[in-house]
Amino acid sequence: MIINILVLLLLLPWPLIVMMSPMLIAAPAAVDRRSNLLMVSAMALYPFFFALLFYAAQRPFFGISANTCLAISALCCGILFVLYGLPRMLWNNFRGIANEGYFATRRAVYLNGKRIAKAQPASFRQPVKMFSPYARDAERVFFKTTVLAGADAGSFIDLGDDFAKDATTVFFRGKVLLLDTESKRAADASSFARVPRLKVPGEQEIDAFARDFFRDSTGLYWLKRWQRDQIVKLEVADAQSFIVLSGGYAKDKQQVYQLDERAYQISVVAGADPASFRPD
Repeated sequence: MIINILVLLLLLPWPLIVMMSPMLIAAPAAVDRRSNLLMVSAMALYPFFFALLFYAAQRPFFGISANTCLAISALCCGILFVLYGLPRMLWNNFRGIANEGYFATRRAVYLNGKRIAKAQPASFRQPVKMFSPYARDAERVFFKTTVLAGADAGSFIDLGDDFAKDATTVFFRGKVLLLDTESKRAADASSFARVPRLKVPGEQEIDAFARDFFRDSTGLYWLKRWQRDQIVKLEVADAQSFIVLSGGYAKDKQQVYQLDERAYQISVVAGADPASFRPD
């Protein structure tokens, strides 16, 4: 009975251990450290080791047979082990394949440890931007693990924050960027550009939503990244000189604007001088 109580006390922290263990592989490059993977595996299988000892001694645990304890622990720990993705990550690690980012061997190309079909290892090019979902080889462009249909590998450019383009098409999150979903009017690749963000030393940090402004020959647009990627056309005095400032402001050569990131609207700041304006 004493042994059963001691083992029970040792098992009580396991739910907390299970909750905390994914943090060991959450940091960048952590999933490629074998020591981290083995430690998380041991945490996931923690009760199974005790059940295995009881099975070897054929000792019941509070009246539950050793065989039943082993079967229950194997099922629960096995499910957790698989849900964490540990079998694939360990298999990749022991084969020398990275579990994070793009990785090319002589025979195949992988993204986050998963093989990319049709990718050519010999001509594969790693993305220039860290954590980019886009990559390419001599013939194809890839969005994550799938071929980006219609993209030209020779002229393809990664613009950052899920935006990209080639000579004829603008893409966002692996799809053609449509300015109007009803008419299927797409952004003009030849004139497409993301709006610059101006950061002056000493000012507060620029809000994350500022990354979603872009323009082409037809005007200035704001992409609603958190609202199903809807696009709003903005009416400003000079779309080509429009830049985003910090503090929820923007300006062009003629006017200063205040940005409402909740409603995706802008309003003119009356009387503000664009040349000398600085956010508070």
